[in-house]
Amino acid sequence: MITFDFNQLLFDKRKSVSDISKLLRTPFKSISVMIERGTIKPSFLALLETHFGDCSKYVKKQKAA
Repeated sequence: MITFDFNQLLFDKRKSVSDISKLLRTPFKSISVMIERGTIKPSFLALLETHFGDCSKYVKKQKAA
């Protein structure tokens, strides 16, 4: 899982959760859970990047264990 700042992406792109849900054809609830959890799968990151280009600035750095 990738730690991801979904709220910042929504803010920067001026989109709502509903807008993203329709655009990506992903259930609203699934996206809400991702936002709450703060992580996404690499495959979902790839899907986001097909619509919004490079999203690496929203990937949060993980602390070393």
